[in-house]
Amino acid sequence: MAVLDELHTDSHGSVAIVSSALSVARQSMDGVERGGRDMADEFVIRPGRDGLLFLAGGDPSGQLSVHEEFEAIVAVAGVHDSRAKLEWLPAGDLAQVVRALSMSSATVVHYAGVSTTEGLSLTGDPLHAGAPVHPQTLRRALERGSRRVPIQLLFFNTCYSPSLVPTMLEPPPIASFVVANIGKCDDRAAVAFARHFYSRLFEGMTLRSAFDHASSDASSSVGSSGDYRLWMPASSR
Repeated sequence: MAVLDELHTDSHGSVAIVSSALSVARQSMDGVERGGRDMADEFVIRPGRDGLLFLAGGDPSGQLSVHEEFEAIVAVAGVHDSRAKLEWLPAGDLAQVVRALSMSSATVVHYAGVSTTEGLSLTGDPLHAGAPVHPQTLRRALERGSRRVPIQLLFFNTCYSPSLVPTMLEPPPIASFVVANIGKCDDRAAVAFARHFYSRLFEGMTLRSAFDHASSDASSSVGSSGDYRLWMPASSR
């Protein structure tokens, strides 16, 4: 059974998920109901125990605030838990992504970089000559890696990243939850959303509550919150 049947644009111009095998934990800006309680209402990150791996993707334009984004996460983690385990590793090509995930035992993985509607743009990968890495190629590479610790939360903080989500959640899922931005995202909004999202998680909020608060907090602080979504496998409902 396909995880994602199709993406379509509704009358409001927002992208909606049509699927019997993929649950949308929250859809903002479009009036879609969230439904009843699910695992996102219960999941809580413990930064001193779970750890966070920050994957720094390539930035050919030189305009992304990747370092600023990481420093913002470090700052909010330090406020709430001085024992928080945060790692920064380069992820400019597919081999670096697989190596980083294999080396790290963090259960929260945050990717900051570039993607398109076709896949992840690993700009330093000579095998793809700057072309997007197809989601299935990414998944196969991750499956071949030697990572032993499951990923609880995978955050693609890039523009146009919904194409990555269904492949990551196909059985068996690469991660228990995925956060991704479905459209173009201003760099300031990307940093602000990440800062507020992890601040709320480190405070002890559940994943859903942290996500909901981050959307409003980022909008208040920089005037935009991007267009983020929180996904999970249907079995997590």
